[in-house]
Amino acid sequence: MKTNQRYFLTITLIATLFSTQGFSWGWEAHKFINEHAVECLPPEMAFFKDHQVFLAEHAPDPDKTKNRPGYWHFIDIDNYPEYFAGTMPSELPKLLDLYDWKTVSGNGIVPWAIGYEMDSLMTLMADGNWDMAWQAAADLGHYVADSHQPLHLTANYNGQLTGQKGIHSRYETKMINPYLKGLNLPAGHAVYLENVNEVVFQYIHELYPQMNQILAADSIATKIDPAQDSTYYATMWSALDSMTIDALNRSILDLASIWYTTWVNAGCPYPPGVNSTEAVADDLTLKIKKTACLFMRPTVKVTYFLPADDAVSIGVYDTHGQLVRQLVNENDMAGVHTMRWKMGPQLVNSVHFIRLSSRSAELAVKLDGSR
Repeated sequence: MKTNQRYFLTITLIATLFSTQGFSWGWEAHKFINEHAVECLPPEMAFFKDHQVFLAEHAPDPDKTKNRPGYWHFIDIDNYPEYFAGTMPSELPKLLDLYDWKTVSGNGIVPWAIGYEMDSLMTLMADGNWDMAWQAAADLGHYVADSHQPLHLTANYNGQLTGQKGIHSRYETKMINPYLKGLNLPAGHAVYLENVNEVVFQYIHELYPQMNQILAADSIATKIDPAQDSTYYATMWSALDSMTIDALNRSILDLASIWYTTWVNAGCPYPPGVNSTEAVADDLTLKIKKTACLFMRPTVKVTYFLPADDAVSIGVYDTHGQLVRQLVNENDMAGVHTMRWKMGPQLVNSVHFIRLSSRSAELAVKLDGSR
């Protein structure tokens, strides 16, 4: 996704002029989302696992810094009549044609903060500035997570309009934290997103109505336990567990897809020290060697080692995760296996990945099609 840098220059320059109280998922939930999004990345991005702890520990950083204004964390989308009419523009410049900056910033800009952080991360990756890229990836995860919290999508973000003040922290921190470690994780995986801005507004549209469920559950739980003690939180979790788990899991998968999309848009770069033509996991090994010839299509030697008899699938995938050619799909014996494959003309001068899947692990190596 390409955002309009001119508008974000404006955001940066006047960030302190219109500060708004910023709430976000509790820090533990932010760490949880960043940590497990790493596990949903495709095997060609396995190098993210080396920085999984950093990405989790630094997930709350945007809440701790003054370099990011509070209005980057939310969007009070119900302040826009156009939203309910189905005519609200999803592009920031078009919205600024309808409303002045003070109004737009006051209502929050989290969808476009995601776009800005994506552009920043893409540039850092493409330039090989990985030290800063990991921080940018953690920050991006923070804003993606915030945009999945239903109370970040409404003007009644803290129940202040309905006599339920404090619901924000009661819901996203005190209710959730005791259950985080026992939650079932999503079974999906990252996909390439052709238009991230559209995806963000689509899930915001789907998650926004859930704020009514949160407020309704709070009213019921408070009547049962006016002191809002343990019975209150047990009642809240009983009413909201499925909805909340779904929002957290969607956040994990959407973040993985946004990281993946950003990396692909940056050109699929690898950090220094990462061998893009050899991968190892659970004693399973995959490596390739390409032999190029000026007047002939390159030949690729694929070597893989199986520590035990296993069902093996090896395929060539494009940068959007689509299967281009199946190379192996069979039961193989333990040991070293080698095959040679002549690249088709559609693969020359482009980047692809060779993925190996077995019962125990999934590996990928980068195939550079340049001659």
